[in-house]
Amino acid sequence: MNFQDCFHIMPSRLSVIKESIIGYDSTQTFLVGLNPEHQYIPIGILDDIGQGVLVTILKNALGVSIDLAYPILASLIIMLGFVIVQCAIHQKKLQKLSAILMTGLNLIIAIFVFFRGDVYTVNYIAAAILFYFIIFDWSQQKLAFISIGIFTLLLVIAELVRSKSGLGVVISLLIIVWIQKSIKNIGLKIVYCTIILFIFSFHFLIVKHLSEKRNDWFLIHQNKNISSNAGHPVWHSIYIGLGIVDNKYDIVYDDKVAFDKGKSIGGDHIVLCSKEYETILKAETLKLLKEDPVFVFKALGLKTLICLLVVLILSIPIFYYKSYYLLIPSLPYLFMSILTGILVYPRINYLLGAIIFLCLTSGYIMIMQRGNKNRTLIV
Repeated sequence: MNFQDCFHIMPSRLSVIKESIIGYDSTQTFLVGLNPEHQYIPIGILDDIGQGVLVTILKNALGVSIDLAYPILASLIIMLGFVIVQCAIHQKKLQKLSAILMTGLNLIIAIFVFFRGDVYTVNYIAAAILFYFIIFDWSQQKLAFISIGIFTLLLVIAELVRSKSGLGVVISLLIIVWIQKSIKNIGLKIVYCTIILFIFSFHFLIVKHLSEKRNDWFLIHQNKNISSNAGHPVWHSIYIGLGIVDNKYDIVYDDKVAFDKGKSIGGDHIVLCSKEYETILKAETLKLLKEDPVFVFKALGLKTLICLLVVLILSIPIFYYKSYYLLIPSLPYLFMSILTGILVYPRINYLLGAIIFLCLTSGYIMIMQRGNKNRTLIV
């Protein structure tokens, strides 16, 4: 087995990455892809832009083949997640056995993320950063500034690779800073929050810059205006997600079901994932909600139940040791981590961020409670 075969990635996503790399080599412009038919195509219209850009940068910087570029990025993401958790363990100065147990848990999580693969590996970084700040000693002001700067920048990268993967952490981090009792100076809290928001805003600037450069290239070289008509499919995913329960509408969790529905109403000329396509599936979903609300709520209820059960089961140690105060500021991140599972489908990949964070937090609490008869944890 080759190294590049070890990392799982959707074939369609891998094709886009390769098209992005070849397009950049030909045009020296990010997000301009070159497909197998030797046609230049815009990248980043339907999905996140970060993977193609970062893989291209790595490929050119390291001089590796296209097939090796993605595995290198995936390896770096997993190693970063692992290192961030280790930094959290180190700064807590745990006893030797506790540190070894936490390192073992972290290694198990790294292996788990490795086998899940694809774009979802970036959740390891996001969950690790939140875990770091949840147990962080905020009295160390110098380390706090450094950590906030470095880790918020990593959240920018995470957000580029997978949209909304970093936003939940940012919201939770702002709450952590604001309710942190060891930060008694309100002015310092405002400074921390300002730094977080300022650095995270780089994501929007980067996306805007790369998109404008891509659009300018197509306008100059092909006299083509890049339409903003298409976007990431939302109602497409929500529609097929209703297929989690048996139904008389032949809806199953399969992209083809949504494509066929869109074409049956909009005609064969309909552009998949376009605004018109999304409008059709939105109307169909709302129509089902109006005509058969029992079916829709049954599907949503089942998905919500599965997601909440996963969260509650992994949170048992947190509640048992009365450490729920660690969970409260994490709620925005946990909510955003399971939202896709509720709206679309409760796949492990969609819930990966919540799973990683809760395993780290619950494991940390249990390890810290070894031999401690008092079930209230002080961190």
